[in-house]
Amino acid sequence: MPELLRRFSRWLAIAVALSVSACQFGDRLRSDLNDLTDIPGLTAGTGSRSDSVRVYFTTPDRGPNEPNEILAAIVERIDRTTETLDVCAFELDSKEITDALVRANERRVKIRLVTETDNLHESGVRALEAVGVSVVDDGRSGALMHDKFMVFDRRAVWTGSMNFTENCTKKNNNNAVYIEDRRLADNYSTKFRWMFEQHKFGGLPDPNAKIPNPKIELADGTTILNLFSTHDRPARRVVVELGEARHTIHFLAFSFTDDSIAKEMLAAADAGVEVSGVFETSQASSQYSAINELQAAKLDVRRDGNPHNMHHKVIIIDGETVITGSFNFSKNANETNDENLLVIRNRNVATQYEAEFRRIMKQAK
Repeated sequence: MPELLRRFSRWLAIAVALSVSACQFGDRLRSDLNDLTDIPGLTAGTGSRSDSVRVYFTTPDRGPNEPNEILAAIVERIDRTTETLDVCAFELDSKEITDALVRANERRVKIRLVTETDNLHESGVRALEAVGVSVVDDGRSGALMHDKFMVFDRRAVWTGSMNFTENCTKKNNNNAVYIEDRRLADNYSTKFRWMFEQHKFGGLPDPNAKIPNPKIELADGTTILNLFSTHDRPARRVVVELGEARHTIHFLAFSFTDDSIAKEMLAAADAGVEVSGVFETSQASSQYSAINELQAAKLDVRRDGNPHNMHHKVIIIDGETVITGSFNFSKNANETNDENLLVIRNRNVATQYEAEFRRIMKQAK
């Protein structure tokens, strides 16, 4: 009965919202997507900025000699770093990123690296070790240090789905955000210290430890919620956000096996929300993939068309909210791995992610 009441309440709220604002929402979203063509320097599929959050996308459909904005952007951020650079890298073999980190080390920037034990052999890790950079790995089996973030001079953060590798920067579909905010940087620095200094991976280092700024309001009105696995159980936040959807849920998922997230999407669809998304083809073949349940419900969900990997972990809600980070929609991401997740409430940011969603949806099968 409580579940029926919850669904009825949700359906009623959506019905009222639709009757008042559906046309306005559709017009506004179409207008926002069209406005992307008017942003100076923005090429579809590469990236742009809001007032406070800079958004980047890879462009795997381009040739190797064509511009690579996301790679240029992260290299530029590294090259501008003057004092400290904390790097949390599941993988590191990108020549351009490695070379930039070596240059920073030569400028006497204090660089520290946390990485996944299984990937200690990668060329970027070895190159940094060779020039004296301190490296800490998680030393675990059965769990991953899956983060991919950097903290620049304790004042800015780069994070997203993109591993710092040749494949992820050039062949796979990925996204990243760059945010200059000392409070957010403090969050990521805190998590980094737990791993690097205390060798504490997964949960909290002690019962009183906490991330200092789980909710941040930026000067332009952007709200950011910041969560980490395993201690914050990000899947619960994802379910809450999905429960607030009134118009659309669009997603791009490398790995999507979490039953609670799938069920919330189905409940939203039952209540009249448009739910659609793209799965990475290689992962969608798993018997545990949520694609089976969502397709059975006749939702518009597809397999991606990238011959390499569609590596996003993104949900866009009502053209207003973006969920992104290293966090795959899986039990392991929620309960076992080290992961990070951002919930960004900013319509300009959501508009850029909607454009990426449309591009990948168009290529999907």
